[in-house]
Amino acid sequence: MNLLLFLLSARADDGAPMDSPVESPAERAGESVDAEGVSAPAAEPEPEPEPEPEPLTLEQVWGMQDPAEVLIQAVAFQEVGNRDAALARLVFLDETAPSTAVRFQLGKTLELMEDYEGALRHYAAVLDEGASDYRHDAAFRRIIVLEDVGRSADSLQAVKVLQDEGDWSESDEITLDLARGIAEISSGKTRKGIKRIEAGLAVLAETSESPWMRARARAALIGVMLDEAAELELVGNKKAARRLRERSTLMVAAEQQIIAIARLGEPEYALDGLVLLGDAYIMLHDDMLAAPAPRRLSDEEVVLYQVEVEGRVKILSAKAKNYYGEGVKLATRVGWEGVLMETLQARHDAL
Repeated sequence: MNLLLFLLSARADDGAPMDSPVESPAERAGESVDAEGVSAPAAEPEPEPEPEPEPLTLEQVWGMQDPAEVLIQAVAFQEVGNRDAALARLVFLDETAPSTAVRFQLGKTLELMEDYEGALRHYAAVLDEGASDYRHDAAFRRIIVLEDVGRSADSLQAVKVLQDEGDWSESDEITLDLARGIAEISSGKTRKGIKRIEAGLAVLAETSESPWMRARARAALIGVMLDEAAELELVGNKKAARRLRERSTLMVAAEQQIIAIARLGEPEYALDGLVLLGDAYIMLHDDMLAAPAPRRLSDEEVVLYQVEVEGRVKILSAKAKNYYGEGVKLATRVGWEGVLMETLQARHDAL
């Protein structure tokens, strides 16, 4: 009995509860112990997972590709209207694998994005390099851009230089003549320009050649016709009636040009023509309302005259709305978006 009391006293002195299990040295060291008291080493911590690799940038992807393939991609994006994607690739190529082809396509893309000064710089760079497969195309597009930014005299001079440069096919000669006629009209040589354009259009009438330049030339004729119509003031009795007939004739002729442009499959110039023609009918509507009544009428007759005029001119605003509406339909059909579509829609909705 004394021995039992001695053992119990020793356990109390150790500070351990009477009923707690006694830890083995292995357990104190952090090792696990199985049911039979055999110790096992502690489990190894699991390794950290490998970090995911960073995705490649577009520039890194393009750098792994043949520059010719990247250029093909850029031109394809340009043709479907994704000009930002085209420009990004062309800028990359111009920094890493510059070439005449890249510089020309950069100029063309910037032209389509209406960065005309940038386009002119790149076209000039192509021309400065001398003979190449892109020289004539760059020179021709430079003529168009100069015209678009209002530098008609420079455009006219540039087309004359290009015409003198070499042997051209008949189609190319006429295309250059159309560009020259447009520049002549813009430079104030209106009659000469009209004559040159009409001659070129007559030669190409039965062909499918140069549809874009033919549409552009017809658009120049529309501008001349509607400007002349607007200048015919409706004053005087007999003079006003004659001028009204002349004005109507010019507007109908402009409409025929728009129809011809639409048949060429060039919606941009057709849409622009429809805006101008609708505007011309609104202007005629306003001019007829503002025209003075005949002098021989009494005050009462003047009132009746004005009421009659107001009734008759309603057809003019209706015509304008119809042309704007036709433009909206055409733009919707071909998927055209931008300023022209917005202008047509706004003017149609305002009537």
